[in-house]
Amino acid sequence: MIRTKIKSLLTLSSILFFCICVLSACATQKAAQAPIVEEPWGGLVEILPENSPIVAEIHGRDLLKSVKFVLDWFSAEPENWGAQGASMIRMANLYWKLFSSTAGGDPTLDATWHGIGVDAERPIVLAVHPVVQDGWMDAIEAGQQPTVNAPVLGFRMIVPTHTENVLRNFVSDALKTASYTLREEGIWGPSDTSFPWIWVNVGPVQSEIDVVFVSTHSTTETREREAISALKRARGFKRGAPKAPVFPESSLISISVHQETAATFARATAYSRALGLSNRVSIDERSAYLSKLVAQAIRGSQAFEVRSQELPMSRYTLSSSGFSMDFLLGDGAPRMRSSALGGIDSGTSDIGFFMDLRPLNDERARYLKLPDAERGLQFIDNEDPEDFVYMFTLFRSLALIAGNLLDAAPEAFSEPWASLVGALDGADVLEISQNQNLQILAHLKERPADRRQDAARDVASFFQILHAHLNGEAAPNPVAGVVPDSVESLSLTGSSGSTVFLPSKNLFFAQEVNDRETTPGDPQFQDRGEDDIAFFRAEPIWLVRFLSEQSAYSEIEYGRIAQRLGAIEARISPHTQGELEMIRWQMEMKKPLVVD
Repeated sequence: MIRTKIKSLLTLSSILFFCICVLSACATQKAAQAPIVEEPWGGLVEILPENSPIVAEIHGRDLLKSVKFVLDWFSAEPENWGAQGASMIRMANLYWKLFSSTAGGDPTLDATWHGIGVDAERPIVLAVHPVVQDGWMDAIEAGQQPTVNAPVLGFRMIVPTHTENVLRNFVSDALKTASYTLREEGIWGPSDTSFPWIWVNVGPVQSEIDVVFVSTHSTTETREREAISALKRARGFKRGAPKAPVFPESSLISISVHQETAATFARATAYSRALGLSNRVSIDERSAYLSKLVAQAIRGSQAFEVRSQELPMSRYTLSSSGFSMDFLLGDGAPRMRSSALGGIDSGTSDIGFFMDLRPLNDERARYLKLPDAERGLQFIDNEDPEDFVYMFTLFRSLALIAGNLLDAAPEAFSEPWASLVGALDGADVLEISQNQNLQILAHLKERPADRRQDAARDVASFFQILHAHLNGEAAPNPVAGVVPDSVESLSLTGSSGSTVFLPSKNLFFAQEVNDRETTPGDPQFQDRGEDDIAFFRAEPIWLVRFLSEQSAYSEIEYGRIAQRLGAIEARISPHTQGELEMIRWQMEMKKPLVVD
């Protein structure tokens, strides 16, 4: 069911979002951001495989500083993390010590990196090999055993060299420890068939390590021959600019994805695994089983392919200023209109939310909206959780869900999402604030009187259900009667003091008031002075309350943890970089973590 998967995506994203914000909060305090590299791809175009679909850049030393700070933060109060918290923290510290021992010292120090021959100032870059195949995928899609070579499935890692001989010896010793043996000059083969094959080329400035994965269904002799052939083909790939977009700036981690070619890579890796699995069943069942697995892989790849022409590329960046996602728009994209309306100070709320749907109601809608939203979102249920490559679709999937909320059938969502869909359907702008009182302000669309009344009731219904979710109790329906079109300003009071205002034909306001005599002021939309399409803010107590509802985390001391965290903010806004137009999602934790 879509609604079940959406809830799972939201839960997973909340946890991942929290971890990312924690890392960035540490980065603000512990790791200075690396200088911006003006030259595209940091001058590595002559080394990177041309047309690479996915490229990642990692500043190892700074990232590990943040990781160590997070570990210290978790370790400071192990009792906060439930009955198993202390043992999990001991295990995490044990792994850190083991990693430090392998690296030859504290990996947060330059001296340790230099001791293994790596330059700590420059990033490590990983680029997925482009999928080049001659009918291999066509044969598998036809349910046949391919007779041509499988495409190279792997990646190239570029490591900045500090001392050539030291790095060569370190890599050699590390591979031997992992039970690899040198098969040919530079080529290392594993003893475990599930491990990849590796080609190492250490240079004075940059060192290249090509990694390829070989199907496990082959015999040992065939597998070695296929692996060596794949490594040589990988080394022979033309060098040049990747298909993935250039990183906006240096950071702790940056990942860029070209959707269409990444979909081909995802499908090829799934086919390779399907081929191996199909060889484990009887010959009579093999063709049908392979066809089933291939169909699943094709459906799963839609997570990359949906709107790949309109949103052809994505970038994910974790830096000291937070976590950001860029969804680059296709050629000829018009400039996105900035949001200008606002009436509640949601930026200082315990929970604040603002969304302007006007940019999605014009020609820009073609970048996010699907022709059939309910069926189009079915791809969410077909992503293969066993394939690591689908982690690159998580936030993009959520963006597509957000862009199609109003077009999917209401039964596809659970509360309060179903009511939110109803409220947004009749409004151009929706703003929510929760401090002592819950406030909702909506700018209703220009509609006939009867539809305007329906829109006002939808907002009131959402107000009632949201109140119940946030405060643990149901609020009475705040609308006590009809909303006459002839009245410019109207106050309606429910049985417990909930009040609804309609100051004008297109402005709707709902507020829970504790005192029946209290009358809220007349809210007015004003220029926000920002470019946000959407904005969300939450004090940590609300995030941990959401996580505490998940049974797997019920033993954690959420109240104590919330006291040590700052507010989390997220926003969606238009952004321009040179000639590129994009939609940028930004998330940050407002208060750096402190270890007492």
